[in-house]
Amino acid sequence: MMINYFCRFLLLGLLCFCLQINAQQSFVFSSIDSKNGLSENRVRTILQLQDGRMLITTEGVTNIYDGTSFKYLHLKANTISQLSSYSGFHHGYVDKDYVWIKDKGKLMGIDIKQERFVAKPDSVLADMEIHEPIADFFADAYHNYWVLTSSDKLLFKDAKKRTTAVFITNVLTPNGKKDELYDVAVIRQQLFLFYKKGLIVCYDLKTAKELYQTNSLSYQDQQRYNRTLMVAQSNNSLFQIRNGASGIMLAYDIKKRIHTKILETDYWLNTISVDSKGNLWVSCAIGLWFIDKNLKEKHFIPSFKLVDGTEVNTEASTLYNDSQGGLWIGTFNHGLLYYHPDRFKFKNVGKTFFGTQPKDIDVTCFQETTQNTILVGTKNGLYIYSPETSKLAVFSRFLADADCVSMTKDAQNRIWVCTKNKGVYCLQNNQVTLIGQLVGNCNYIVEKPDGQFLVATSEGLAVFNPVNGIFQSLQLTLNGERLASVSQLITFDKNSFLGRSNAGLFVYNYKKNRISQPLKELLKDKNQQYSCIFKDSRGIVWIGTQDGLHVWKSSTKEQHTLFTDDGLVNNSIKGIIEDKQGRIWVTTAGGVSRIVVNANEKQLRFSMANFNHFDGVLENEFTASAVFASDKGQLYLGGVNGFNSIDLQKPWSFKQVQKPLFTGLNLFGTPVKPGESYDGNTILKNAIAATNSLEFNYNQNFISIDFSALNYVNPTQTYYRYRLEGVDENWREIVAQNGTGTAVYTNLAPGNYVLKVNAANNSKEWSNEYAQITIVVHSPFWKTPVAYALYLLVVVLLFYLSLTYYKRWTNQKLIRENEEKLNELKFNFFTNVSHEFRTPLTLIITPLESILKEIKDSRISLVYCHALNLQHLVNQLLDFRRLEISGEKLNLTFGDLVDFVMQFEDLFGKLAEEKQIDFSIQSEKPELFLYFDKDKLHKVINNLLSNSFKFTPVGGTVRIRLSLPKTTLKSDVFQLEVIDSGSGIAEKDLSNVFNRFYQASTTQGGSGIGLHLVKEYVELHLGAITVESEPNVKTVFAFTIPLDLAPEKAYSETLVVPEDTIDNQLIPTAFKKEKILVVEDNEDLRSFIVNELSHKYEVFEAADGEEGEKLALSQSPDLIISDVMMPKVDGFELCKRIKLNVQTSHIPVILLTARTSEELKMTGYQSGADEYLAKPFNLEILLLRIEKLILQKNQRQSAFSKKLEVNPKEITITSIDEQLIERALDCMEKNMDNPDYSVQQFSQDLGMDRTVLYKKMQSITGLAPSEFIRSIRLKRAAQLLTQGNYPVAEVAEKVGFNTQKYFSKYFKEAFGVSPSKYAQNDNNADNELL
Repeated sequence: MMINYFCRFLLLGLLCFCLQINAQQSFVFSSIDSKNGLSENRVRTILQLQDGRMLITTEGVTNIYDGTSFKYLHLKANTISQLSSYSGFHHGYVDKDYVWIKDKGKLMGIDIKQERFVAKPDSVLADMEIHEPIADFFADAYHNYWVLTSSDKLLFKDAKKRTTAVFITNVLTPNGKKDELYDVAVIRQQLFLFYKKGLIVCYDLKTAKELYQTNSLSYQDQQRYNRTLMVAQSNNSLFQIRNGASGIMLAYDIKKRIHTKILETDYWLNTISVDSKGNLWVSCAIGLWFIDKNLKEKHFIPSFKLVDGTEVNTEASTLYNDSQGGLWIGTFNHGLLYYHPDRFKFKNVGKTFFGTQPKDIDVTCFQETTQNTILVGTKNGLYIYSPETSKLAVFSRFLADADCVSMTKDAQNRIWVCTKNKGVYCLQNNQVTLIGQLVGNCNYIVEKPDGQFLVATSEGLAVFNPVNGIFQSLQLTLNGERLASVSQLITFDKNSFLGRSNAGLFVYNYKKNRISQPLKELLKDKNQQYSCIFKDSRGIVWIGTQDGLHVWKSSTKEQHTLFTDDGLVNNSIKGIIEDKQGRIWVTTAGGVSRIVVNANEKQLRFSMANFNHFDGVLENEFTASAVFASDKGQLYLGGVNGFNSIDLQKPWSFKQVQKPLFTGLNLFGTPVKPGESYDGNTILKNAIAATNSLEFNYNQNFISIDFSALNYVNPTQTYYRYRLEGVDENWREIVAQNGTGTAVYTNLAPGNYVLKVNAANNSKEWSNEYAQITIVVHSPFWKTPVAYALYLLVVVLLFYLSLTYYKRWTNQKLIRENEEKLNELKFNFFTNVSHEFRTPLTLIITPLESILKEIKDSRISLVYCHALNLQHLVNQLLDFRRLEISGEKLNLTFGDLVDFVMQFEDLFGKLAEEKQIDFSIQSEKPELFLYFDKDKLHKVINNLLSNSFKFTPVGGTVRIRLSLPKTTLKSDVFQLEVIDSGSGIAEKDLSNVFNRFYQASTTQGGSGIGLHLVKEYVELHLGAITVESEPNVKTVFAFTIPLDLAPEKAYSETLVVPEDTIDNQLIPTAFKKEKILVVEDNEDLRSFIVNELSHKYEVFEAADGEEGEKLALSQSPDLIISDVMMPKVDGFELCKRIKLNVQTSHIPVILLTARTSEELKMTGYQSGADEYLAKPFNLEILLLRIEKLILQKNQRQSAFSKKLEVNPKEITITSIDEQLIERALDCMEKNMDNPDYSVQQFSQDLGMDRTVLYKKMQSITGLAPSEFIRSIRLKRAAQLLTQGNYPVAEVAEKVGFNTQKYFSKYFKEAFGVSPSKYAQNDNNADNELL
């Protein structure tokens, strides 16, 4: 027994050995394991969902795979139901809605739409009318459920009719004896039940009638194969694999009713699967069995060869043939292995085929021998490869350390091998001969029609005659230099070869022995390095570079450059070759491109297909020019650590990828999960793969949708085009580098859209079907029909209310118009009366003022006082009229408000004495500087005080209180209150007292416009006024005005000079910073003035007149601004001292004062002031007066420069300055002809220090003393020349110039012409300089 067993095992081993090589060459797998995202590498079940995705169950997790990524389904305690009669391993069933997996007495269900395990599978089955306890569960190929219950019934759930009924009873005693049901199958409307002991019972599916029984096992085999069973079916056969002490595979022909034993092994057979062609695949503990559909050919695969040549030796736990023709193998500890007949079109001869080489193997060239084998040249010697046996061996007759560069076969079938380090060898009749004459580095050899060879070397080109062995170097030049380092030569035409060198491309005509460069203009980039050249059967030249592929059609001079954007797999080109169908194959640094050329149109057209490592292409880059096409149509592509071979005689099929499947949804970059709510919106009720429509809120409009074409064959060569109808006018096309495409849309407007997606593989043959999903972005509530209905209702309501309001407004308008007309009549009447009163009032007041100056009479004073009051009323009427008709503007001036209010104590003091009223003014602060309109604020306070005095009885009180309120929200306002103890205002009248023409019930007389004016003027100041009154006790009028009022800034710093001023020019004040001295004892006011002036002028400041005088003497300012009332020396005295001092008498003075009486103004002007401004003053007026005074000084200086006749009165402003200029002119007159008259002598004659004289002359004339002396001399010279009595030389002598040369120079600078030409010009009689 043991000997038989050993013999059988030995025969099986020999069979495996015999079949191993063939199998390894036929089946090449790629690995998908935990590094690629698989939950773990111990795979137990592989299934395919109806949408094409793969479902892989590992030890602990179920995975859904879409060709790119994995989704994980986690098992929980409440997702398991018990199966009392099933003790086998993982077994799965798939239908449209659920996946059922059973394992060791457990049943789990997966809801495909939800992509998660169902809670309580018993409840799902109960919904299918399966209520009894379950012993076992099966599903047939038509997705019908067969449920074995604990009561020994077999329930049948019809997938089409969706009904559940008892099919048979007493299932476990089929022939009166107890047996266990292991599996079921339905084929040709027949149900087959498979039992543990080998029994097969066949029933009619429609009638449930038993047709026959048969047993596939003998009694002995029943005991041996009693553990597990798995059934697979084809059109007419049922296949079983049974395990126990060993494994067996059986086939049952349902037509012939014959059992056939296919395999019998000493190990377990794990799973069985039938592919789309009917072939059988069986996984087992030590490998994989392949059995053809005729059951004649059997191939055992003990290990799994990967694309890189390595092998995986592991148990094949499970396998599955998918709907796309691919084979999936689940291993015990190496994850998934995937095989597809269309996948590895490129045979990969990797490094392992070259033996144990420690270094990289660079394949550089190929050549075909007469024995139909292929010589493979490398940097480490020569190898020979058999395409039939796929064996690679060292070519032992060649040097092992030879660095092969190229190989050429000549007309006599001799093969010439060029090496870098060992010279050139000739292979003929299995003999290897070193060609000693070909010395140096030979790179390439081509045969000429005359039998001689053209040799490309590192030194250029050479000719070799193999008959006589003569080697002759050719002396050729390229780009002006000697041709050197030629790498490749190809036939260009019958007389020429196209060559590639380090200096570029060239064409060598061997008959004329001449080099040309027809491609020089087409390929202008001097920085490009050419890696390979090729001319195809159409005469098109292909040029590979490090960055792109050039295509040149010499007959039409047509040129193209192709990049990855045009469809290439990579831009770094390594080799180019043409197959027998005229297709161009291009190797690159990252894959292979196949180009189909359409040369029938006006221009060349190219269509490309790309291939990478999923197709069997080398993962390392290819080497330059290492391409070869054999006579049998096979292509060889060399690279680093191996080469690829392509057998183009075998048909290549590019199956279309299936319709894309939506696999993921992201909202604002966050994955959307089924069943979860996002802002109150459950977007996915099911998984997106099972969703036909998506609904989003209006603000959920930043979405991205992932999709996959399930291109398991080559996911990196998957192309998609998609379009969102309603947004995209055209299809968008993308290349999915990892197999998954993504469509991203942002800011989708509310509306309905349809996303359509189409897919293709690297052949760019688009599938006829496309996936689509509806996208609905809901409008916000305010854009819904309900909202629009509400809008319409609101519009109608508004229209009704507007109409009602319009009617009411029209009636009120008529009333207002009538009131306005009445008021207009009042206005006109008051205005006319006022204008009529003004003339007689002027005739009354003016004579009274004159009389009062001469005669002091109380009666006349009384008349004068009432005349002024009448004038005040008339002016008030005119102000009111102006305010109502055209409005008024603030004329803000800066000043001390406290000082301004205090003047009312003088104005109303006499009246208070006459009426015996206690009148006082109180202020929290001694001074308060700010901007306010002096005139309007005067009218406001005057009006309020007039009313208080008018309605306050004898013995009463009137008080003004000025404060900065602290209890209000605004701390940047001041408050002025007028408080009296008069008769007051009734409460009913308080709200109307500020209305125009309103008269309170207690008022006697009055026009009703005074308080209205008060309110308008206060509000014009951006303030507010209030009134409180308790009749006969106290009445308070209080108003507030902001402290931060300021006038609008002037837009220009340029003063426009009137036309009658000098030269009619604009004089910019910022051209020169004049110096200004500010003398003011009030620090706040002084700081304000200094700050305002410092933007344009250089400003000095002094706190009193004494300090101001010192600064005036030391700094010599251009203008002085001074207050009048100051300690130590007041403004009048300071002004008088300034004007009487010869050093400062020329400086203009502006006096500022709060005292505005005519007498004081007279005093100011008598002291010598140039300008007198009253406080509070208007800053703009002050700035204009400063500019005007400085301008006048500049005009006086200009007048001195322009006039030939100097008039001291015209250029001075004081008598002292006039006398100084007169004395200066007198000195010059006496010393006119004295050339030695100096500035020192001039200052001594005037009795002034040279420094003081310099400043004085500079201020009055704008000239230094030396310039003044020269100017007077030149003016006198001009006068003498105009008279025409003296020659130029004599005139120069008369005016004190030593030489005529210097005289002519200075004269021309002053007058613009030479003295002689000046004398001849009759226009000089105007006595003005040119």
